[in-house]
Amino acid sequence: MHIEDRLGHALGQAAEGCTLEAQPLMDRGLRRGLQLRRRRRITAAAGTALAVGLIGTGIGYGVTALPGPAPTTPAPAHPDGNGTAMSGQEILTLLKSLLPPGRVTQEQAIGAGGGRPAMGPATASLVFDDGHGPARFELGAARTNNKDVLASERCPTPPSKHGTCSETRLRDGSVVSVFKTSFNGKSGTAGTLQWDGTIVTPAGDRLWLDEYNYGTAGFPASGTRPAPPLTPAQLITVVSDKGWNRLFAAIRYAMPDHQLTGKQVFAKTLPLLPPGMHTGGAGSNQEGIAGLELDRGPYLLDVNVTRWPGAAARSEIAAQYYAHAQKLPDGTLLLVDTRTDHNRVYALHPNGVSVQLMVNSSLRTNTTPPPLSVAQLKAIALDKTWNH
Repeated sequence: MHIEDRLGHALGQAAEGCTLEAQPLMDRGLRRGLQLRRRRRITAAAGTALAVGLIGTGIGYGVTALPGPAPTTPAPAHPDGNGTAMSGQEILTLLKSLLPPGRVTQEQAIGAGGGRPAMGPATASLVFDDGHGPARFELGAARTNNKDVLASERCPTPPSKHGTCSETRLRDGSVVSVFKTSFNGKSGTAGTLQWDGTIVTPAGDRLWLDEYNYGTAGFPASGTRPAPPLTPAQLITVVSDKGWNRLFAAIRYAMPDHQLTGKQVFAKTLPLLPPGMHTGGAGSNQEGIAGLELDRGPYLLDVNVTRWPGAAARSEIAAQYYAHAQKLPDGTLLLVDTRTDHNRVYALHPNGVSVQLMVNSSLRTNTTPPPLSVAQLKAIALDKTWNH
């Protein structure tokens, strides 16, 4: 079991043993488990960082066999090397067409194919309000043959005591899982709800849509509406829509784009650190990811390097994630985020290489100042070594 999955499982086990008086601690454990599950979904497919009825009566899950979309022929390979593509805007357009009438804001998306990283995944998010309060939607799509990853999208065994899960098997052999998780609100306020619909096809295509009864990113203390907008049946309809076959094909036939390995990222980053700063760590098995243990810790420098070879892809990521970045004389886009305890620096170089750095502590409370300043992180992210 992956380390993140083990941690999430351990947190869930600990939460199940809590008393009612420990509800805030239990909720934190459940939230952390869901964060890890979400992160696992992304990292299982790629290194890019741009990269679960309401609870109260029946707890458990069942499996229902229902008619589903008719089987479709997979998109053929493209011998001319152009492949197929689906832009972030096209993903948003399809997603919005499948939602009930309402007002949509805060749209973001990264597509697949067309010079975007083959490692994916495609992602989209938006805030939706049908008159009953804002709700956040987060969508992702990826492809894997990893049996552990595919199994993690299925209903858990044994069933969780803190949510419900149901599975629907479609005619083409795809399985749609719907997770429903609830968190108690503070001082009698409305709790927060997270409902996830995930389809896994026999070919290993995965698409998930998470909906929340609040519109902000992260985990607020209370919801802004009684329930997420879509019912479980509507979630199934959305994630199993035939329109997503084009996205699956774009991911499946994305052309190789020669990303750096985790070991290469590690080797390029190490000489950029101040002397004596590095004490351990290694490159990840996933493309583009490395973690370096730092002195004066325990601190870890997370490094994520992604190459966006296509001009349209670079334009998309620049508009979506670097809209408020500083543009340097050489055309590099630089973004610094110091709003949290983890200083983050992002740089998108003119050649399409995105370098993302974050320093974080393995301790929840750490009074030791981070060993790398924002200025030092900027120097690493902007170094010319990433241009080769």
